[in-house]
Amino acid sequence: MTFTKIVALRDQLEKETIMSLGKKLPNARKLLHFLYSKPVITVSDVIAILNTTKQSANNLIKDFCDLGILTEQTGYKRNRIFTFTAYLKLFQE
Repeated sequence: MTFTKIVALRDQLEKETIMSLGKKLPNARKLLHFLYSKPVITVSDVIAILNTTKQSANNLIKDFCDLGILTEQTGYKRNRIFTFTAYLKLFQE
């Protein structure tokens, strides 16, 4: 049951939600795939995964937050933690 919901979520995010990111799409796909193995991340994680600059990582995280994929948890300006909320909720049902 949970697996089916995970597949449906993945399909929706990959085929609809992130398509609006244009030239950021390759990195968006990489980040999205990584989130399934580590649904709680920091900017440093994104920099390491994508081998990108801090600014690019922050921009992509902001895009993911705007799209509702990630949720910022700390409320801080630094050392922020982001969660892949929709994915984590599938395991609470």
